[in-house]
Amino acid sequence: MNNCTYQETEFMPQDSSSENHYESAIHLNSTSVTERTSTPCDESKLKRFLNRKNKLLVFSVLGLVLIFAIGFVYFGISHVVSQEHSLNTQKTSLGAVSMKLTSCLNETSFAVENERALLQTCQNETDILQKQSKEQMLMILHQNQQIRHREYNISTLYAEIEKYENLTMTLQKEINAHKDLLLQKKGDLEAKDSAIALHQKYIKAVEGSLEPKDIQLAKQKAELESHLDKIQNQSSEIANLTANLEAERNKVLEHLRVNNVSKMDNEKLQDENLKQKLQIETHFEQLKLQNSLIETHMSRIKALEVDVLSKTNMASQQQARIEMLESMIQKYTAESNEKTEKINALSNDLEIKKKLVSDLEGEKQALQTRKEDLKSQIRTKDAEITRLEGRQCYYGYGYGK
Repeated sequence: MNNCTYQETEFMPQDSSSENHYESAIHLNSTSVTERTSTPCDESKLKRFLNRKNKLLVFSVLGLVLIFAIGFVYFGISHVVSQEHSLNTQKTSLGAVSMKLTSCLNETSFAVENERALLQTCQNETDILQKQSKEQMLMILHQNQQIRHREYNISTLYAEIEKYENLTMTLQKEINAHKDLLLQKKGDLEAKDSAIALHQKYIKAVEGSLEPKDIQLAKQKAELESHLDKIQNQSSEIANLTANLEAERNKVLEHLRVNNVSKMDNEKLQDENLKQKLQIETHFEQLKLQNSLIETHMSRIKALEVDVLSKTNMASQQQARIEMLESMIQKYTAESNEKTEKINALSNDLEIKKKLVSDLEGEKQALQTRKEDLKSQIRTKDAEITRLEGRQCYYGYGYGK
């Protein structure tokens, strides 16, 4: 019995840290037991050792399970507490956000009312701008008609100038031909005079042959008289052509006077277009810069002063042009005595007409440029109207629903 007790106390583990040592002791003890002859004391000791080992394993497993359960419960409680704290924080933030949203909705409704009032004002101004745009389109159509009328007048003047140039060239050719013919006739007359002198000497020398010579001289005299009649007829034709040129020149001068009147009408239209352009610019300045109304009026006054100065300059230029035309007409009338001088004066007049036609072309280009400017202004106003209509649709159909 003492031996059993000693061996039991010798191989029993004192704590959990000596478990490996205990297992190695069991292994050595089991080998020694198998080597020795087994006794009832050894079997009971082994059973008690195994039972204690199983109980120790069970208690260790239960302890670990309990520790995990306590940790899980602790972490669950802490998670619930943190979730509750976050919910309270979110409730507070949601309350603040709801207050901000309420204030924003109030401000938005107030702003929408203001924008609707502004939109109504913009709609009224848009109607005014549309009416003005229609008036401007009518003015542009009227100006297009005037431009087409001026183009027709210019083409007519070009045709008349070409006609006068052709007529001048024809007359110059005829005059040159008449000059050549007169020189030829003069040479023939001189030759005939010398022949007559020879015949007279011959008549004096030979009196018997006077009668046939007289007959021949009478024939030659008749031929000379017929040539002189032809020359007089050609001179009358040249006089008729000169009268026709004078009539055509009067027609051209009448066209020039009509064109001067149309130029004055054109200047009036240009002045009206400038005034309408200033009015349109004033409307846009009133829409965009309502706070700078005084400066806009000052700019309008300055523009009117510039317009008055431009009108004065244009009137002086027109008066100078009229005086120049009158002096040219007087000069042409003074130089219209001889045929060659008439043709030269007509050539100068044609050059002046070309210059006037080029001036009309320049005025036509200026009218075309002003028409393009008016079209661009109308496109700008159409874009402004479209923008205002877009805003009306946005506030009328966006916030109005």
